[in-house]
Order: sequence, then structure tokens, then C-alpha cells
Amino acid sequence: MAMNTLTKHLEIINLHSKRILSEVGMEEPSLDFVDQCMDMRQEHIDILEKLLESNQLDFLPLHQCSDAEMLFEEFVNLNSAIDRTMKSILAQKKENLANATKKRKAEDGYHLLKNPDTSYYLTEK
Repeated sequence: MAMNTLTKHLEIINLHSKRILSEVGMEEPSLDFVDQCMDMRQEHIDILEKLLESNQLDFLPLHQCSDAEMLFEEFVNLNSAIDRTMKSILAQKKENLANATKKRKAEDGYHLLKNPDTSYYLTEK
């Protein structure tokens, strides 16, 4: 019983993780959808924590643990992929923001100064 519950919750967690990873990989991801998936995933993580704290899994035969171990490894891999993807997106957004800020300052300077700073236009790719 406990093993079926464990694998069921791990499968649901992995499903939500895959949905999150798929959504954040899109051109314009829906942050509401990602937030919903994160909340649903967290609900199942909380259930797993309670299951583990109840010590119901201590008496499971080793052969039953292999499925759970495989699902947990998938969970770890999905989490790593989500983390890498989110860090990459964050770095790109920071770069875009820095470039937009630099461009705006250059444009403001061009309009306001007698001798505008055109360095942005000289380094623009």
C-alpha cells in the first residue's frame, strides 16, 4: 500500500515537473500555469514528506524500491533541468534589461545633449 502511494505521488510530481519544464521552455511561458503546477507539485511533495516521516516505507522489500528509486532519480533530473533552464532565462532577461537600459540612456543622451554619447550605437551588434 505504502509503495503504491509513494510511486503514485512521485509520478504525479514528475508529471508536474515535466509540465513546468515544458512551459518555461516556451517563447512566452505562462507564469500562472507554472505557478499552478508548482503549487500542485508542492502538495504532493508535502504528502511524501508525511509518508516518509510516518516510517511506513522502512519495511518495504528492496525489489519494490527500484521503481521508487527510478522515479526519484527522474525527479532529481527534472529539478536540475528546471533549475538550469530558469537560471538561463534569468541570465538572458538580465542581459536584455541591461541592453535596454543602456540603449535608453544613449537615446536620452542623444536627445538632451549637445554632444551625445553614441557609444551604444558603436558597440551594438
